[in-house]
Amino acid sequence: MAASPEWSGLECLAAAMEPQPLEVIAPSEAKPKKRNRTAGVRVVGRRTYDPANGKTCPQCRQKKTDVSAACKQVKKRGPCTIKFCKNCLMNRYGEDAKETEKNKQWTCPNCRGICNCSFCRKKNGQEPTRIMAPLAKASGSSSVHDLLVQGSDVLAAAQTILKVKASDKQQGRKRARETDAAADEAVVVKWNENVAIDLNAVPSVERDENVGIDLNALA
Repeated sequence: MAASPEWSGLECLAAAMEPQPLEVIAPSEAKPKKRNRTAGVRVVGRRTYDPANGKTCPQCRQKKTDVSAACKQVKKRGPCTIKFCKNCLMNRYGEDAKETEKNKQWTCPNCRGICNCSFCRKKNGQEPTRIMAPLAKASGSSSVHDLLVQGSDVLAAAQTILKVKASDKQQGRKRARETDAAADEAVVVKWNENVAIDLNAVPSVERDENVGIDLNALA
């Protein structure tokens, strides 16, 4: 005996209501973004950064085209290949790159054992100096190297001076903002006083009742 259409519909409904096995979907693996090592030539101020043709300064580790202070030291494996950029050589060691190029006997700070880059200081068991050129300038030293050789007491005093200057500068900016805000508020108040108009003080124009209009003349 054939099943009735009504019974077939109930069987389909019951089959549809049965719990189905869950499908586990694996999360998509997000690939980390790769660092762009071919950013191209960048000009910042008077410095040119060129990842392809620039030379790496061991102090700032940037590939620049103004790296010219070449070491003249000859080692067992050949000449020293370290070259400093003029800014790092002046700020960190107080030496002029043009003068070092003229000196045929000039050796780099690394070969002299006075390099204060983070790699060399860690190698010698010392803490990296980080950005210390402003601190050396605030203390009156000619360079970071000049500040470091004066000892920890002078370094601590220079750090205190720099912190005080930074605090004074921040307070000065805060006072300037407060002064500008007060000036703006005073201008708004003055403008409101000048713009305020008493509408009751404006005389109304009286209409002359004797003046009439001849409608026949308009036709």
